[in-house]
Amino acid sequence: MRQQARRLRYVASGQPVAAPNIAKDGYHLFLSHVWGTGQDQMRIVKQRMLEMVPGLSIFLDVVSDSTQTSNPELQPSSNLLVVDPGRTT
Repeated sequence: MRQQARRLRYVASGQPVAAPNIAKDGYHLFLSHVWGTGQDQMRIVKQRMLEMVPGLSIFLDVVSDSTQTSNPELQPSSNLLVVDPGRTT
């Protein structure tokens, strides 16, 4: 049996969602996490988002130094996804 691709689709038409055009140096989504506990979870979120909407440009914050989140490279992000997985201990 052929497995159906995980694609995000519009309810009304059933058509797959396409990644919108963005600036060459921009990102559709910026993913950040709690350093030390959330990196694995955010890698999975990034992977699933790319499966659902191919062509997305996603920045995964893997920098432990919080002062680098003000990096000008991150300013072009058009969306921010916040995930609270709750306590993991």
